[in-house]
Amino acid sequence: MPCVLDDMENTTEKAYRAWPDRICIVDTGGKVAYYGAPGPAGFRPREAEEALKKLLATGGKFVPLQAPDGK
Repeated sequence: MPCVLDDMENTTEKAYRAWPDRICIVDTGGKVAYYGAPGPAGFRPREAEEALKKLLATGGKFVPLQAPDGK
């Protein structure tokens, strides 16, 4: 599984507003599929795991949830 580590210029942190530390899952198109709360108190590994499973089920493409009325 590909993993992104930030460079010394903090390119990833700047692109995804990843400060303070948080769990962030990005789809194959570069869209944020899951953006967790600031950690470590805000880390929700089970929530992130479910988001990752949903993302993998769609082939890595983020599909936004629809409201019950279809909007």
